[in-house]
Amino acid sequence: MQNWISNAVTLSAVHFLTAAGCVILAQAAELAEKAERMPWKATLWFSLVGVVSIGSLNLSLLVNPVGLYQVAKLLVIPYVCGVEAAWLRRRSSSGTLLAIAAVMAGVGIV
Repeated sequence: MQNWISNAVTLSAVHFLTAAGCVILAQAAELAEKAERMPWKATLWFSLVGVVSIGSLNLSLLVNPVGLYQVAKLLVIPYVCGVEAAWLRRRSSSGTLLAIAAVMAGVGIV
């Protein structure tokens, strides 16, 4: 059992399959609404940005200590909210800001 966990790609695939299964079960139990499909081009860009983000974060672990990695992950969400507010004129609700604060506190503790 140790061998398949040591492979990062396999572990990521298991993670994504488990997450997809949970979403399907939540939709079947009517705990979550089925979302509209994203256009193909937007899905491609979203996937590309995700791959680059995860890849760059993993590469940063090769040259930086884990503490800096955690701080970088901690600051990504507020940075994105700031960019959305400045460039796209989007405002986050108080519930969203509270959830971000909870996540940042959780990541900050770890």
